[in-house]
Amino acid sequence: MNPTIFEREDVRALNPGDVSLYLQMKGWRKTADLGDKGSVWLLGHGNASADLMLPMRRDLKDFELRMSQLIRTLVDVEKRAAQEILTDISVPSADVVRVRVFSDDDSSGTLALERAVLLVKHALELIAAAACSAVEKKSHFASRKPQQVTRYLSQVRMGQTEFGSFVLTILTPVPPALAQHEMPELGSEPYERRVTRTLVGALTALGEAAHAAGPENMQPFVDAVDDGVSANLCDAIVGLVSTSPDHEIDIGISWSKARPQPEQRTVRIGADDAALIAEAAKHFRETAILEDFELHGFVTNLERGPLVTEGDIKVSEVVGGKVRKISIRLDSRDYAAAAAAHVAIRPIKCIGELVKHGRGLRLESPRQFEVMEDPETSD
Repeated sequence: MNPTIFEREDVRALNPGDVSLYLQMKGWRKTADLGDKGSVWLLGHGNASADLMLPMRRDLKDFELRMSQLIRTLVDVEKRAAQEILTDISVPSADVVRVRVFSDDDSSGTLALERAVLLVKHALELIAAAACSAVEKKSHFASRKPQQVTRYLSQVRMGQTEFGSFVLTILTPVPPALAQHEMPELGSEPYERRVTRTLVGALTALGEAAHAAGPENMQPFVDAVDDGVSANLCDAIVGLVSTSPDHEIDIGISWSKARPQPEQRTVRIGADDAALIAEAAKHFRETAILEDFELHGFVTNLERGPLVTEGDIKVSEVVGGKVRKISIRLDSRDYAAAAAAHVAIRPIKCIGELVKHGRGLRLESPRQFEVMEDPETSD
């Protein structure tokens, strides 16, 4: 589709104040003021310059014509589709995340409904992964999310889809900056902006890791955890790539005009990268530490030497949909209680950090050990 095509209604709906703020963010400077009718803006210098006229009153007879010319000038300068620019102008208080799905039929701007449903699902997972990493950098996040993440996700909106194959737009809220003369550090920004910046950093690091890693070398992905890469993010990316008929996606971010950033980022991920990213997700899940894991199960093995005060037990528990044997090292008192539970065939409960240990699983730092009532005899 022609990138300069847009609806007249979208132009009529533009707020001149929002357009002015957008031009400032993009480096345009006002060179002439035409009173309440409009203003003239310039970008660049000499032969490399471009100019445009911004109408300021909707009741002007040529308002729609002037605003259409302005949008076409921006399309030529930015080399972006008109609909993208119109979206960025119209949502001053939100960062815009664009997920572009590539297809052989770029002209239709459509996507099979089944693929579209999965696209939205995995896009939500992508934003949720970044939101969790903005709270704490970890290689894997449990399904239960912090309240801060849940509140944030309830404010995220899906915008209008755009042409360019098929483009899903996600509007993530950003409070306006109190002062825009300096660029704040990541830690001093509001949480909503930290989510978007974490997403940008994670996607950049993920792309670099995919090029540096290999099937036998997951270390580049491990190193990228500090940038926000996680098993959850990897799973979301793999899911998004699977929705593309060409198995290739672009993810781009446009910053809110209310809290501008100097650069605009786009990351492209294809099928080859996705295959390696899927392996990274598997690696993260296998090696992740699950904090405050609550173990419920029956003791299946007991092991302690005659002269030691500690002992090892194994407990049968369902983890990741499979029955696994989890080993725990207990002090003498809890070991004795576990041995009694084993004889009486009663379940035990214990909280700790679940980690991969060799080919098995181990519950580290066990606490709150308890022998539970047998449900069959507790009535």
